[in-house]
Amino acid sequence: GTSSPDTILHLSDTGATNIKFDTGEGGYALIGENDGGDVYIQADDGNNSANSKIVFQVDDSETMRIDSSGRVGIGNSIPSSFNGGANNLVVGTGSGSEGMTIYGGGESNIFFADGTSGSDAYIGRIEYSHTVDNMLFYVNNANAMTINSSGDLTLSGGVDFGGAVNS
Repeated sequence: GTSSPDTILHLSDTGATNIKFDTGEGGYALIGENDGGDVYIQADDGNNSANSKIVFQVDDSETMRIDSSGRVGIGNSIPSSFNGGANNLVVGTGSGSEGMTIYGGGESNIFFADGTSGSDAYIGRIEYSHTVDNMLFYVNNANAMTINSSGDLTLSGGVDFGGAVNS
């Protein structure tokens, strides 16, 4: 669709541009751009069975999968096998040490949202303040608990355990 390609493979169309891979069994994979300019990857197993998934592989080994319900497994192919209350993102292989890292500067956060605007977007939060090395826990958008770099625990309302609590 172009007479002046600027890469090894350059596809051009006046409408939506797509690359389609047929499986020969009714299924397909599609990489495309819709009329709104959004780039997408789509998979269909051809059986109308909601078993379609997008699988990422490196050196012939699966490294990540997105299933037809939008669940993501990183390091595993079974995110749907975990508790439905928290299986949207499952990280780890299930063997050895596993984890997730949030790499930040001033502060790193995990937000819990009730909505998308105002304080509903961050009504609950776990925050690590890198500048003072404190871990803060927010409930109903208010700091409920802080653990400082010395391990001292302060609860909202000014209750400060200051090392008086033994483990």
